[in-house]
Amino acid sequence: MYELLSGKHPLWDKNKDTRVSYKEKIVNFKELNLDLPCFSDLAKSLLQKLCAHNPIHRYSSAEALSHPWITRQGTDIPRSFIE
Repeated sequence: MYELLSGKHPLWDKNKDTRVSYKEKIVNFKELNLDLPCFSDLAKSLLQKLCAHNPIHRYSSAEALSHPWITRQGTDIPRSFIE
């Protein structure tokens, strides 16, 4: 989703990275840089939930498919798993 919206890989930079530096980015991954104009607030919300470091906070596929960015139903950003 990140790559489709931004046109770039979220971690790999072909001009800077080597296999070793890329592997280190994956191992030490904490969060994505979502400060790009191509991401709406709803898209940022969904990406943050899909890539949450803690698996308990990470969206399942069913939760992702019911997110307003996917369904286009409503425009409020969900604030919890129940919402």
